[in-house]
Amino acid sequence: MLNREKDEKVALRSILITFFLVLIKILAYFLSGSIAIFADAIHSLTDTVSSLLVFLGIVFSKKKTKKFPYGLYKLENFASLILSIIIFFAGFEIIKEAFQYKTLTRNYFWPLGVAFISSLISFLLSNYKLKAGKEVNSPSLIADGIHSRTDALSSIIVFFGVGGGLLNFPLEKAAAVIVALFIFRASFELLSNSVKVLLDASIDMETMIKIRDIIMDFPQVTRIITIKGRNSGRFVFVEAILEMDVNTLEEAHGVSEEIEKAIKKEIKYVESVLIHYEPLKKELKKAFIPVKEDKPTLHIGEADEFVIVEKYDDKFRKIGRIPNPARLTDKGKGRIIMDFVEQEGIDAVILPSPPPDKHLILMLKGKGIRIFIEENVSKILSS
Repeated sequence: MLNREKDEKVALRSILITFFLVLIKILAYFLSGSIAIFADAIHSLTDTVSSLLVFLGIVFSKKKTKKFPYGLYKLENFASLILSIIIFFAGFEIIKEAFQYKTLTRNYFWPLGVAFISSLISFLLSNYKLKAGKEVNSPSLIADGIHSRTDALSSIIVFFGVGGGLLNFPLEKAAAVIVALFIFRASFELLSNSVKVLLDASIDMETMIKIRDIIMDFPQVTRIITIKGRNSGRFVFVEAILEMDVNTLEEAHGVSEEIEKAIKKEIKYVESVLIHYEPLKKELKKAFIPVKEDKPTLHIGEADEFVIVEKYDDKFRKIGRIPNPARLTDKGKGRIIMDFVEQEGIDAVILPSPPPDKHLILMLKGKGIRIFIEENVSKILSS
């Protein structure tokens, strides 16, 4: 057990704890004759079975074989799917036990005490599993944590049911309906998420936009042709076809590796980033260099003027200087610069290093404007 990873340890501990709860609830049933505590014991047994499913899903999801070279990550989602169905039926079980429960035959102490202890342990176990599941991004462990919370709620219902019986005031029926609504909602969310992953649905839009922004931060990338992302278990797989402004295959490979590192650094649990690239076919004819106080600047919108250059025999030469039309404007600088590059027939912007204004760069790339990084851009200005 000491050599097991964290998610396996959590699942194993959950099996032991929930099985212990089953035993003490069955003991309480024999000592009191309470049908409610017996029903709660059966519910705890489903929690033990679900934890066992999670453990098996976690263990087998990490196996890679010749037949399954990409691993069995989706077994976790399959386990989560089964758990969502168990949780759904647990809602009906809670309502059923609350409405069928009438009175205790003897000894209120055992069911009251066991129900209280069980609800407390189940709640703490639920928090433990949910926290660990989020840390390791395990969908089945998160599902199991939610299921443990239903076990805690079930025990609370039994506790109030027994207490209400002592006061001749039944509280468990109203509580059962409220709890069941929460359970059904949680079950639907788990079922929906599991089915989406099993059917290779795209990852959430927020993550996809973040990945797109990371890719477009690289000046060599002129356009994203296609990009796809999917979940498998806790892991994310990304595929992209990019248009790059590079000179050699080695350079494209190097940029692809840097993009992969950047995505894995910013996005948790990315297992694979597969990048295909296509070279830029567009010929450069005309470019501009943003200049402030006669020096090249990275802040395009704040430049005093744009030095217009053209490419001739693989070299740049100056052909004019145009005042920056957006320099005196506080708002709408990007739109003004877009109009400028379109009117002047600009193909590219030349900068000494990657620019800080990500939004404007994305706008330029959206117009098909290439971003050239030239460390010796001052030589072009002085030529």
